Amino acid sequence: MKSLLILIGILLSLGAYAEEEVAVFENSQYIPLKPAFTTNFGASGRIRYVKAEISLRVESSTAAAAVARHTPFIRNNLVLLLSSQTRENLQTTKAKEALRKAALEEIRTLLVKMEGEPMVQD
Repeated sequence: MKSLLILIGILLSLGAYAEEEVAVFENSQYIPLKPAFTTNFGASGRIRYVKAEISLRVESSTAAAAVARHTPFIRNNLVLLLSSQTRENLQTTKAKEALRKAALEEIRTLLVKMEGEPMVQD
């Protein structure tokens, strides 16, 4: 009986956690940066290309409007970031995750400069 009560308590706490997670993403909007990015990368040797589809997660209409307003600047900086990569930076999952984080930081830095706050969650 005691283990059943503990199990029920655990399940209820997991349910509350799941509701909390839903609340966090309830106001999220995803903004795709269209068209997809296609750029060459690597300074020497064979010319290589990378194609990336990028969407940004924001949590307010104000942030969505700011992203829309600064999309050309965001796209420019992302093209520069993608074109500065090496083959090694794009081969492993760990390297791709590092690139994702660098792109997020680039966008947040740009929005802080232009709007005074980072505005993009992911």
